[in-house]
Amino acid sequence: MSAPWRRALLVANPIAGSGRARAAATELERLLRAAGLEVELLFTGARGDGRRFVAEREGRFDVAVAIGGDGTVREVLDGLVDPSVPVVIFALGTANVMSLDLRLPREPAGIARAVLGGRSTAVDVARVNGGQLSFLVTGVGFDAQVVAGLERLRKGPITKGTWARAGLSAIALEPLPRLAVALDGRALPGEWAEVLFSNIVHYGGFDVLAHDRALNDGLWELYLFPARSKLGLLRHGARALVGRFPGGSVRRERGRKLEVRSVRAGAAEVPVQVDGDLAATTPVTIELERVQRRLVLP
Repeated sequence: MSAPWRRALLVANPIAGSGRARAAATELERLLRAAGLEVELLFTGARGDGRRFVAEREGRFDVAVAIGGDGTVREVLDGLVDPSVPVVIFALGTANVMSLDLRLPREPAGIARAVLGGRSTAVDVARVNGGQLSFLVTGVGFDAQVVAGLERLRKGPITKGTWARAGLSAIALEPLPRLAVALDGRALPGEWAEVLFSNIVHYGGFDVLAHDRALNDGLWELYLFPARSKLGLLRHGARALVGRFPGGSVRRERGRKLEVRSVRAGAAEVPVQVDGDLAATTPVTIELERVQRRLVLP
């Protein structure tokens, strides 16, 4: 097969996949070189390395491969000086949300075939408070409280068990959020315990959000979760086990710019998570960029 790109940049988090990422990245490098590509493989050592590696090598690669979890993918996308350069997701993290949505392979040979195949799609991305990039979902309220608990609990690689413990901790210890939102400049009536602004189907790795979303339609999906008590949050969790959202009391809207603020009197500001990482607190603005990125398809 004749490769559509000649120069590939591989950016890998070596501890992803319980340490499997280093060997997987090395094997992918070998396969791409055997197919005739020029390949540079770099391993991250700290947050921000992926973004820096990509930005510093602007103009020296035609396709980038992000090897690791969703955070590695976000850094690679954010580092692109030329947003038209396609990015391949080699998922070795915990949730691997976009990899599930796109049904991407999880082994070096399959990723090599995707690179050589040359198929790609545009994808909408957003900026949080004009800074941090989000390509999956930005959550405000309860799910961000869970992410904050995860940051306290994590020791080494994250597992779904770690997420479960963080969720139970948030239910037991955190105050119930009360959020007001405006979408594209229009205030939406009601108060919400959780707000998701999303471009995905597999939230947290689970197939629970609407299948009719489009990656590149210039809009994201806004999911609004009401809850007057923590029992209401548990009901939303139970629904996720047997159905999908929107549904029940959960609403969905579509838009480009979301503004969220806390209306709980006397309480601390509510946390915000961006693609699974704790990022900010309310008030927060999430707005889609006019320029899309590109992701490689299998």
